[in-house]
Amino acid sequence: MRVLKRPVMKSAREERNIFVLARASGLAEVAAFVREANRRHQLRALLIHADLEERWIGQMLHRADLRTLKYTHVHRTHDLPRRVLKAWEFGCQDVLIADAVALADRLIVLTCDLNRIEVPWNSIAVLSRMEPKLRAHFQVASDGSFLHWPDGDIHLGIDAFREAVDPVAREIARRKHQVLREEFGQAVAMLRDRHGLRQGEIPGLSSRQVRRIERGEGFPRVSTLEKLAEAHEISLNDYLDRLAHLQIEIRES
Repeated sequence: MRVLKRPVMKSAREERNIFVLARASGLAEVAAFVREANRRHQLRALLIHADLEERWIGQMLHRADLRTLKYTHVHRTHDLPRRVLKAWEFGCQDVLIADAVALADRLIVLTCDLNRIEVPWNSIAVLSRMEPKLRAHFQVASDGSFLHWPDGDIHLGIDAFREAVDPVAREIARRKHQVLREEFGQAVAMLRDRHGLRQGEIPGLSSRQVRRIERGEGFPRVSTLEKLAEAHEISLNDYLDRLAHLQIEIRES
């Protein structure tokens, strides 16, 4: 990553994946650079630090002759530009969250590539049940990996928002979850076999319950996992660790 402290037009004409961080009061100084980078379709973000009151941001954009740009975002702290630049540095700009805002009928989530996802509250069950006045009380994780609502101890990442509004993303997630359930079930069966246990020899669980778990028909509850661990005469943490290693074996086989 190359950092320029002043706008050099040669860079605007030649460089790729350009990010401009500017104060609202200094937009006129970077306007020509921004226009050229945008003309070449290489402007990835214009991140404006609001060093003026919000009502003056529009006037500063007009003064700099910068028309509304898709990849423009205004911020007051340095958390947002840090998130955006780090995400691009690691190539995960489309799966991390830059910012979000709660409206009356929906949540708008901005990814670190500054694309927008609009999520109606009623499309996510845990948010639809939340009191409307609490919906705006969320925090963006410092790395952009999730939004956190402390009032309900709710953590949601970008996948949850995409799956809520995109049928294709929802179907892909369903298939991934099914594969994970099947791998988990196979691991449970393998570990049971290695301990010489039959399906009907798990105290507190019926053969049918164990069979359903091993077929990948849903993830078991913690209380069920505790019974499985106890039957294997190991702690729950050890049981889960061994299942995790077996799942790796299954994927690599």
